[in-house]
Amino acid sequence: MCGADLEGQRRRGRVPQRQQRRDAPQADQAQRVRQPPVQARRPAHRHLAARGEPPRRRRRSGGVPDAGVELGRRHQRLSARRGRRAPGLPRARGGVQRLVDRAVAARPVRRLRPLVPRDRAGCGPRSRQPDGLQPAVRLRLRRRHAGGELQDEAPRRRDPARHEHRPDHRRLTGELMRSLRFACAALAALVPTAAFAMGGPSPGAVTAQTVKLPSGPGSVRGLADNASVSAFTGQVTYAVPIDLPAGPGGLTPSLSFGYDGGLGNGPLGVGWGMAQAGIQRSLRLGVPHYDATDEIELFGLGAGGQVVSLASGELRIEGQGHAIAGRTVDGGYELTDADGRVYRFGTTAAARKASGANVSAWYLEEIRDVAGNRIVYGYRTDKGEVYLDRIEWGPSVGGARVFRAALEYEPRADAVVSYRTGFRVESALRLARVRVSSFGGTQRIVALAYDDRFPLTRVKSVRVTSGDGVDALPETRFTYAAAEAATQTAVPDVTGWGLNLLGTSLFDVDNDGAMDLLRLHTSGHSWRRNIGGRFAPPAPMPGATGSSLDQVRLVDLDGDSVAEMVRQVGSQWVVHKLDRPSASWISLGALAGAANVSLAGVAIADVDGDRRMDVLAPFGSTIKLRYGTAAGLGAPLSRPAIDPSRPIIQPGAAATSFYDLNGDGLADAIHMASSMFYVYLGRGDGTFEKYRDVAYPWTGSVSASQIRLGDLDRDGLLDVAVVRGGNVAWYRGLANGAFDAAAVAVARPPG
Repeated sequence: MCGADLEGQRRRGRVPQRQQRRDAPQADQAQRVRQPPVQARRPAHRHLAARGEPPRRRRRSGGVPDAGVELGRRHQRLSARRGRRAPGLPRARGGVQRLVDRAVAARPVRRLRPLVPRDRAGCGPRSRQPDGLQPAVRLRLRRRHAGGELQDEAPRRRDPARHEHRPDHRRLTGELMRSLRFACAALAALVPTAAFAMGGPSPGAVTAQTVKLPSGPGSVRGLADNASVSAFTGQVTYAVPIDLPAGPGGLTPSLSFGYDGGLGNGPLGVGWGMAQAGIQRSLRLGVPHYDATDEIELFGLGAGGQVVSLASGELRIEGQGHAIAGRTVDGGYELTDADGRVYRFGTTAAARKASGANVSAWYLEEIRDVAGNRIVYGYRTDKGEVYLDRIEWGPSVGGARVFRAALEYEPRADAVVSYRTGFRVESALRLARVRVSSFGGTQRIVALAYDDRFPLTRVKSVRVTSGDGVDALPETRFTYAAAEAATQTAVPDVTGWGLNLLGTSLFDVDNDGAMDLLRLHTSGHSWRRNIGGRFAPPAPMPGATGSSLDQVRLVDLDGDSVAEMVRQVGSQWVVHKLDRPSASWISLGALAGAANVSLAGVAIADVDGDRRMDVLAPFGSTIKLRYGTAAGLGAPLSRPAIDPSRPIIQPGAAATSFYDLNGDGLADAIHMASSMFYVYLGRGDGTFEKYRDVAYPWTGSVSASQIRLGDLDRDGLLDVAVVRGGNVAWYRGLANGAFDAAAVAVARPPG
């Protein structure tokens, strides 16, 4: 300790007794001032006055005493002031409870402040001991002076004659700390046991709380480290975020790729998508009409919602958890949220998906906060499809913003044509890489690789490299489960119930998820329950009898995924709904708008994508179209023939069928000729575009009754199956409307 500081501390009585004896071993014992006996409840200022010392103001100390030392000193001080012998501190067993009882019974003290001893070698507080305990320190009791000022009690010196009965402070402190350590250990042992008893993790279990990743700027995280499973569909979802430099004021764009098994084919292939924000005409009710009846909805911003126009001309977003106001501006939209951020959508032609005056979507092109910081989005259009081209943000230097993310695309072999918006949109590009740059220099490149072995593009890997391409992180690879091989299973006792017979079909009668056998007959209908690999004996289905089989159809008229029976009765169409508990048909009456329309010569298909069946009937060289509505069939509308150069292609013809070939939700026309398919894509308004002629992938001639069309591998594309000589082979459909040349043979059962 410094000499001057030590001498001053010694005069004021603030140096511990052990240090005084060490520093002055030859000091005259007669010169030591004995401390008067401590009187119970004697105010500090009276005690100082009796010694002839003026009240001294308390000096702060920067040290923090150990909890055990402070509590032990306080216990001894209080016991001495109350004029009784200080009892021994409790042992470990049961000591915590007795210590609590004594603390409650003790007289409360205003405040305790420690005086930290100086280091032996020099000035400054002593360092903390290795075991976490501080050396013993002296406590000064803070009392209120008679004049109202806070004063410090004078340091007392130990009187051996008066206090011989007091226990040693160091022994008391050690016993107290052992008691506290025992109590803490007991509590720590009880906590996980109690958690396990209440259903929590067992002691030592590895949980999300015990295993933590570093969160600093230098931590490296996986690209797809947040996989989850949808509780509703069971589909696995991934998110692949792209790290972007932070913008001023926290205004930073978000860019990420995501996988969802329920997504279709997009700029990143099937099942993959890129988060974008925009406003679009709702496709929930089918192809937009491009008038005031269309619903306008917001997507990709917050929870989204429907854009509603108010009488005042302002816009509101329904379904949002926070207020968003908006208005129309420059042919687009401008929205403002509660934080004052302004979002502009489709105010330029490049940020709109449109055909002439018909605009189906307005994409986000600018975000501006209250401080004037901006994020600018740029787009490019190719064959009707709009692609995000670049994102720019940060301060503007020389007319350009310092941060930039450029998206680069490449051609794809599985281009898909869609008429979902009412006009032709072809997705012929796929995302190849994203370049992230700062102040003109490339920071990182995120590259995507695709697997082209499948009919549709699939992301194979994602790789992040440095701007110069030298350094790279390990790539993230994706694999996909292959479809199970198709097999044939012999079903016994179905003689006379062949699916090639008119009136026999597969139909889930009892709604158990398994397809049953259904036979329609003029004299009465019957069905056979699927009981797992075989069918039960026939059971009758009462009702809806008396019509010839060419005057009966099973179609879903109301879009509830359950087919109804439609019968021709005179000049009317009578609709019957299946009552599943009784397995009988109940009449719903005549279908409005279907009078004098022959059920045998029409095609029933969803033309406009509203999930209601529409009716197409040949009418000379044209087509009469009746849209399905909630009330029945609409008024007949005249449409041109499917292909005027091929009059044989007509709705209702045996060789002409309607399927969704390209996965846009609209009915397409397919005519099966002698050696090829004639494919026509539906435009959503009852007209069709001649798409291509597709040669049969098999050799030899087959009749139309031997060909079956359907999505057999659930990839969203139409496949074709051929039955010849008891053998079944099917061919995968391709995105361009053709079929794979390699057949997938269906194994026959043994025997």
